[in-house]
Amino acid sequence: VEPDDLSGHVVLIGGIGWNTVTQRVSEMTSLPVRQVEDPAVETGEIFVLEHEGGQERFLPQWSDDGHTLVEDVGLIVRTPNPLNSNRSLTICNGIHSRGVLGAVRTLTDARLRDSNERYIIENFTDPSNFAILMRVAVIAGKAMTPDFHAPDCVLYRWP
Repeated sequence: VEPDDLSGHVVLIGGIGWNTVTQRVSEMTSLPVRQVEDPAVETGEIFVLEHEGGQERFLPQWSDDGHTLVEDVGLIVRTPNPLNSNRSLTICNGIHSRGVLGAVRTLTDARLRDSNERYIIENFTDPSNFAILMRVAVIAGKAMTPDFHAPDCVLYRWP
């Protein structure tokens, strides 16, 4: 990554375990959601919400036998680029690759994109500055596209 690569409109895909740029640039934003290592999840980094002096942890869900991922957590962020406030920063992230893919698909899946865009317009005063932490259902090892209007899909939204 060259300095000029990070001063335009930037899209970061992937979690901090695979993308150190995501970690560093995320630290430069004012988001209350962070991704951290946690001994409870050896296969990825969880999301933590900092609020009122405490933390809320968001973990993936596994099948009863503990071997099959049935629900991941994804994060989509759109905010001003902290390295150039005239440009945007978009982050699509997850605990596992299924969470990352689910976050990407929220605004690229032709069947749910329009509905999810409506949710953003209806729930954020500035659709160019938001974050949504979401559940990503996993069926037969595949990430399903989150529907922001579905009950319990959105775990947290900012601001």
